[in-house]
Amino acid sequence: MTNNITHTRSSEPKQKSLRMPFMNFSRTFAAIVAASLTFGLIGCSAGMPANVGTPIVPTPAKKTITGRAMGGQSPITGASIYLFAVGTGNYGSASTSILNNNVLSNTPAGNVDGSGNYYAVTDSNGNFSISGDYACPSGTSLIYLLSVGGNSGSGPNPALYIMSALGNCQNVLNNAGSEFFTINEVTTVASVYALAPYMTLSGTLGFSATNIGAPSTTLGLAGITYAFAEVPNLISLSLGGANSTTAGGNGTVPANLINGLANAVATCVNSNGGATCSGTNNLLNVTTVNSITPLDTIAATLSMAQNPGNNVTKIVNLDSGGGAPFSTTLTSANDLTMSVAYTGNGISTPQGVAIGLGGSVWVVNAGSNELVELSAGTGALGDALSSLNAPVSVAVDQVGNPWVVNCGVACSGSGSSSSVTWVHLNNGFINFSSNLTGGGLTGSYGIALDATNRAFIANSLSTAISAFNSSGDVTGGSGYSATYQANTTGVAVDNAGNVWTVSPTANAVSEFAPTGGDATPFTASNSYAGSSVSYPFAIAIDASNRPWVVDQGSNKVTVLTTAGAVTGSSPYSGGGLSTPNAIVLDGLGTAWISNANGSISAFTSAGTAVTPSTGYAPGGGYANGIAVDGSGTVWVTDCGSYCGGTGAGAVYQVIGAAAPVVTPIAYGVNTGQLATRP
Repeated sequence: MTNNITHTRSSEPKQKSLRMPFMNFSRTFAAIVAASLTFGLIGCSAGMPANVGTPIVPTPAKKTITGRAMGGQSPITGASIYLFAVGTGNYGSASTSILNNNVLSNTPAGNVDGSGNYYAVTDSNGNFSISGDYACPSGTSLIYLLSVGGNSGSGPNPALYIMSALGNCQNVLNNAGSEFFTINEVTTVASVYALAPYMTLSGTLGFSATNIGAPSTTLGLAGITYAFAEVPNLISLSLGGANSTTAGGNGTVPANLINGLANAVATCVNSNGGATCSGTNNLLNVTTVNSITPLDTIAATLSMAQNPGNNVTKIVNLDSGGGAPFSTTLTSANDLTMSVAYTGNGISTPQGVAIGLGGSVWVVNAGSNELVELSAGTGALGDALSSLNAPVSVAVDQVGNPWVVNCGVACSGSGSSSSVTWVHLNNGFINFSSNLTGGGLTGSYGIALDATNRAFIANSLSTAISAFNSSGDVTGGSGYSATYQANTTGVAVDNAGNVWTVSPTANAVSEFAPTGGDATPFTASNSYAGSSVSYPFAIAIDASNRPWVVDQGSNKVTVLTTAGAVTGSSPYSGGGLSTPNAIVLDGLGTAWISNANGSISAFTSAGTAVTPSTGYAPGGGYANGIAVDGSGTVWVTDCGSYCGGTGAGAVYQVIGAAAPVVTPIAYGVNTGQLATRP
């Protein structure tokens, strides 16, 4: 098979100027995340657990929180309105009510449920107001409104659970009186999709709605905060309608999908909760997965978010078209994933993508020779650096600095040789960059960093990989070679510091073990070459130090042991694999893979395909780079016509599809948390 390296079809375009960032992403690692947790997000979720946790001290000078609960375009009367803070014990931990006694207007004082949680009640117009004692458990608490039961016109409905994720508690309470919140099917769909990695699907009434949580660690809190930031990007929390573009103006929101799913949920919301909800081919029936039948509309929405390939046609058919409460043209779908598309404004034929510190998403644009920063959660444009040379991949070190691989003449015909651009940040801003050469760089393609911030570069036109230390100096002379290694395209580092490479033309995987400091070369310790790998193109390492290899020749995934032997059950096939280009592992060990036909595939840690035979279709024509951030969002690049697809390409933000993972990857390697949840 010929060397199937992509991105060789474009001449080098005119360079762009440096763009200053929209916000300060990083000071120190802890400070970055801490700062990002307290900004004014609107979004959160909770439920009705026992009222446990840190005692709540009322905040003085209370203001009234107002809003309405709607079933489609009809008010929900007599609904119970709760205000919850997400749990801080672990993923899916119990939420905590932040309403105390004497909190209510439009309802008799002292309404309390069997778990000791206070609530307000909606009036005949679906309106509610909360004007008494409420307080934030902490300055970083995230809160959401939950509406339970009530009557939208067809009678009391016990299965009616809807929510609106609001965001940072203190910011919401500080602005109370000047904001109005709608709770309806649209706000439920957006909130549940964003928070799906922090929720648990259950057949117990109300459980999914009342158990939303994340660890109280710095990284755990950061991830769920980014998830909350996605909600107001998707919808208007005041109007309860889907947005067409993101707040930053650079992203296109899938409004038709949001409205279509909201219409499906509305078929149960606007009923009395009987057969219209649970009968054959109705909402609770078609969202049943693995024998778990949702008993309420939030659980049904969560089932769709966590299993977007399940019963797609039946769920879409619930959208009754012209008679539906929310305008939509959704008549069919490949899957029910929710993807925001970022195009233009610095996005031009994007290839590699990597997650940095403080919620930064770094993307390299091969066509514009530019590195661009997006924000996790909002996708807003940040900093940028131009004057690169056919950049193909990027990795971020433990202090947040991106390292960019420039393929050069081998990929663009630019006349320039391969190099590595080491970008130095100062207080979160791009300060300057260093251009690294030597070390055998030629046709450079992939990059990985180890626990000491050494960078290893795969060279597609060489038999050796190159290496630079944390000072930018070449190590290992002209590179590290192995018996079967040739034309490497992918490289990865495991928790033990071993470096793994894939060689497409040699059908080989090689391992290098560290034997000392920078002055001592790595030693080739294991190599695998055989029929179980066929044109291996990319590689990632799981929490057990097992390499996962995607094979373009066979459209399969091969998993090796730490000794370089093929595991007994792999290679794995199916799941929509089609000329796979890149692979990344999320916090539960699920492998996410980008395909040349624009789809993405996913396999569990046991090798079971998560995605259907067509994969998930985020919307691109040529999926190339792929990454998972700390909120569980999957970021996919489509390099468009530069790679053989069409157009200028895009970056896709697949909301809440994966498990949150420790990032940057180099930080996971250093702390022994590679491919684990924060």
